[in-house]
Amino acid sequence: SSEILSPPRIAQGVVVVHTADGRLVALDALSGHVLWRYQSDIPVLTLRGTSSPLLVHGRVVAGFANGKLVCLDLQRGHVLWAVAIAIPRGRTDLERVVDIDGELAFRDGVVYAVSYQGKAAAVALETGQVLWSREMSSYAGLAADDERVYVSDAEGIVWGLERHSGAPLWRQVHLRRRYLTAPAIHGGSVAVGDGEGYLHWLSPEDGRFLARWRVDSKGLYAPMAVAGPTLYAYGRGGWLAALEIEPKQEDGT
Repeated sequence: SSEILSPPRIAQGVVVVHTADGRLVALDALSGHVLWRYQSDIPVLTLRGTSSPLLVHGRVVAGFANGKLVCLDLQRGHVLWAVAIAIPRGRTDLERVVDIDGELAFRDGVVYAVSYQGKAAAVALETGQVLWSREMSSYAGLAADDERVYVSDAEGIVWGLERHSGAPLWRQVHLRRRYLTAPAIHGGSVAVGDGEGYLHWLSPEDGRFLARWRVDSKGLYAPMAVAGPTLYAYGRGGWLAALEIEPKQEDGT
């Protein structure tokens, strides 16, 4: 047995769990029967955390502590492809940490992932071909919309990247060292939480600040969830907030 540090995912009657010791376990949603298991290689030193698997089009895509992104068949667990998003470099174990612990994103047949001390990359779901990659370090993860990919990096900088090429379009540097969550797309804006408990809404076009709200004075860490017009954020102090963006009035207020 091992810890479960990220939310499980469910699709087509299958629950998939990513455990802290580098395993994926698929369970029948009704009976709890184990359908299959997958074990990844675990480096000597890793970050504490795991990414939630991505379940799309009958496949499971998951990032691991060895810097690899792996795609498996949802029902049987067969490995369809595996690609290294980051390759460990350096002399010390700390320098060689390349975990993919953050949120993954999927858009138009492409999976987006980012590793710690490695790269952000776009990978074709069908083939595992790397469409683009660029140097980036993140433990939180990313989000994507029709035009851009948004990344919270390890220094607390939020990046807006062109979705089809990975070219940087903008960066927001005024949240450095605030231990950001992964971005979330909410109401046409980009929302990120920080270690001081604030939610910040940024413009997807240029990264400027649009709004801010404090949820929990003990900080935000867990990935946010968006359902329709509502964003849900959970803080370290136990506060759960559901927020919606108010439409502008006719007078512009």
